[in-house]
This record gives sequence, structure tokens and C-alpha cells, in this order.
Amino acid sequence: MARTLPPRTIPYIQHPSRSVPQALFATANWIVLVPREITSQTTISRGVPTLGRKGTVFRFLAPEEIPETQNHSWDEYESVQKRIAEKVREFAKIGEEANAVARAGINTGKELVNTDRSASRWYNSLGSIAGTEVIRAKVDTPLVYQNSERREFTLTFDIVNIAAEEDVVRTVKLLQQYAAPESPGTGSISYQPPFVFSVNSTPDTRIVDMRYAALTSIQSTYKPPYLFGRPMHVELTLTFRDIEPLFANTIRYTSLINVISNATI
Repeated sequence: MARTLPPRTIPYIQHPSRSVPQALFATANWIVLVPREITSQTTISRGVPTLGRKGTVFRFLAPEEIPETQNHSWDEYESVQKRIAEKVREFAKIGEEANAVARAGINTGKELVNTDRSASRWYNSLGSIAGTEVIRAKVDTPLVYQNSERREFTLTFDIVNIAAEEDVVRTVKLLQQYAAPESPGTGSISYQPPFVFSVNSTPDTRIVDMRYAALTSIQSTYKPPYLFGRPMHVELTLTFRDIEPLFANTIRYTSLINVISNATI
């Protein structure tokens, strides 16, 4: 069963709209969000879903700051050789402690028949013999790469109703519907998954470039002025997480500026 929400009655939303000068800036940075319905998703091919119909396209003027963090985990290499070496260390420790216990047992028998020794001297004698030699052994292994966290972008947009056709509440509610699953009805345990987004900056597509992104967080703060109870301004914070694993070939680095070298210079 395909999703029914949200109904695709609005093909395109842009903030700010084309009726304001900022929308005509040729060198401005924009963020384009395109939701796509998930038709299937398997456990192979690194979990990349098969996509169906397209939803409303969102085009927002990019925020002044776009933070990006990439985290890679490295850890000590686990191997059979390491586990064997650790067992050898444990056996050496157990052997040393067993010898100490044996020595303490012999000494205890001698002290029990000596009624002239006080309790404190008896414990001191026992402690000096029961002490074990510290086993100075450390198993070292190389530090190796383990995994990379998915890329994540948190983008904060200031959306203001400037033109008559703009509606910040409608924009927020549409995004909320795309990001949430859909239930077929009360009492059913099945669901239709949320839409997947492509998230791209334009014209420089290297800044944000995700083909398959999950919208994991939506935070909207409505602000005045209010016109007939309708907010005219909203601060909208969206967090997108890449569905694809992070690899070097995922990162686009090619310059947008074509440099032509002159061999005669």
C-alpha cells in the first residue's frame, strides 16, 4: 500500500518567494529538499532504499552557518593471537597467586602452634608471605579503523511570510508529515515508512550533497508578528542523517572553478 499523506497538492515551495529581491540573488546559496517515497528497502546494497513518487520540493535560502562534523572510530585490533596472549597473562597471574596461597598455608600451620605470637603479629606474618609478585605483562595490538558515523547536517532556516501565497505553518506541517510514518488505521501494527530526502546545496553542490537522507529532527519556533492568529515568522531547525555509509568516494571535492593552464607562460 502506498502512502496517502501528505497529498501532493503543492508541487513546489520556496522561502523567500520569487516576489522578493533576495530570491533573485544569482550568487546566493540555496538548500533544496526533495522528499521521495520508499517503495522497498533490503538488508543488502548497504541499505539504500528503492524510491517511488516525489513529494513537494522545498527550496530554502541557506543559513549563514552550515556546520559539518565527520567522526571515524579507531580501536585496538581484536585477534585470536591477542586473546591467547591475554590467557597466558592470566595463567601467569593465577600461578603466582597459587604459589602465594600455598606458602601462606604452610606459614599458617606454623603460627597456629605458636601460642606466644599475638594476633597482630600473626596477621602481619601472614600478610608478608601471602603477597604476590605483580605480573608485568601487557598485550599490545595495532590501532585499526573500525567504522565511520553517517554524515549529519543540522540546518536552521528563518522563514518569514513575505508574499501573500506564503504560509510558514503549512511548510512546517508538510515537513512533519513527510518525516513521520503513516498508519493504515487504528488497530493495525503495520505502517508506511517516512519519506527519504535528497538534500543538496546549490549552486555549489559540494557543501551539502546527500542522495538518501532521513529527516531525524524537526524543531519549529513560531515568532511574531501574528496576523489573525497566524504566525508570520518561524525558526525551523532540521536535522538530516545520511542513510548511505560514509566512504571517501561519497565526498565531492572537485572545484567548481575551471582553471585553464597556459603552457607558454
